Amino acid sequence: MQTYDVTIIGAGIAGAGVAELLSSKNYSCLVLEQFSEPACGTSSKSSKLIHGGLRYLENFEFGLVKESLEERAYLVEHLPKLVQLKSFYIPLYTHSFRKPWMVFIGLSIYSLFSWRKFSSIPKSKWKDLDIQTKNLLKVYAYKDGVTDDKALTTHVLNTCDCTVSFNATVKKIEDFKTHCIISYQKEGISHQATSKVVINAAGSWVNEVLNLCTSKPETLPIDLVLGSHILVDTQIDRIYYIEAKDKRAIFVRPYHNGTLIGTTEVPVSHPQAHTKVPASDIVYLLDHFNHYFKTQITTANIIESFAGLRVLPGDNKDAFKKSREVQIHHDKINAPNVYSIYGGKLTTFRSTARKVFKKIKAKL
Repeated sequence: MQTYDVTIIGAGIAGAGVAELLSSKNYSCLVLEQFSEPACGTSSKSSKLIHGGLRYLENFEFGLVKESLEERAYLVEHLPKLVQLKSFYIPLYTHSFRKPWMVFIGLSIYSLFSWRKFSSIPKSKWKDLDIQTKNLLKVYAYKDGVTDDKALTTHVLNTCDCTVSFNATVKKIEDFKTHCIISYQKEGISHQATSKVVINAAGSWVNEVLNLCTSKPETLPIDLVLGSHILVDTQIDRIYYIEAKDKRAIFVRPYHNGTLIGTTEVPVSHPQAHTKVPASDIVYLLDHFNHYFKTQITTANIIESFAGLRVLPGDNKDAFKKSREVQIHHDKINAPNVYSIYGGKLTTFRSTARKVFKKIKAKL
């Protein structure tokens, strides 16, 4: 039986971030991933942004925004090939729910936290934009980060001095007083490993993994929200942050010789290995693009579509109003050595790892 300091379940960005931090501190880590490569879940199906979360200011999540912007600054500086700052444009129309003064206040706070100025695009330059200008009131421009989420996750995992086992399905977690025994199957062969601590970084499968514990730990109530994106062959010159008719945010940006449009927020009941984009989401994204942009598109323009699941708190709030703060869950009575990561953001994977380490440091 192999012995490690920590076993991490999940090779998405959260698991990769924890593995990177722990291996840098010379702890031995085993990473178990059910798929054949890193970031096969939500970590490759995001909006591909390293951002502070401008819209989180509406929910008064100032701490999360500040933390995210600090992480963005670090990643832009230290991983310039993977994370770059770009200009984002926010068009505001007579029918927009958010008035120019509201967005101005939000961008002022954002600018204060990030030390990056924003600007207003002169009306004389509106003709150069990709968007419709009828009933246009204001266009703001600010800086935020873009990335390739899968490439970023893979890079982080590859920098770790740890053991990674792909196509590994966890079957059972036995939690004893001083250690855990993890039973898993790989290519039809059963394996076991022992470690002082287990980090459950399984994303939307977080509660399914906890249910594999023989000690039957409590699980947190969660809502799973599906975020869909489409990649179309139409090309635009800039990145736009547009307001959906239901007040949510949709990003439209150049990506891989096309245009990436997303995201949506659709509640789903359970995690799925290969999540398909609902037809209603495709209609939703096409309609919003055609409403805002000069170029009109149909389903014939779609090159690719993908959707990822986000883990949000299981409360009665609307998905837009739910907190995006990560939760590090620990059932001290029934699972004293098992820690679970609920939620989290691509941008804040490093700070999430630090929060996990703070929880487990005494045990290690």
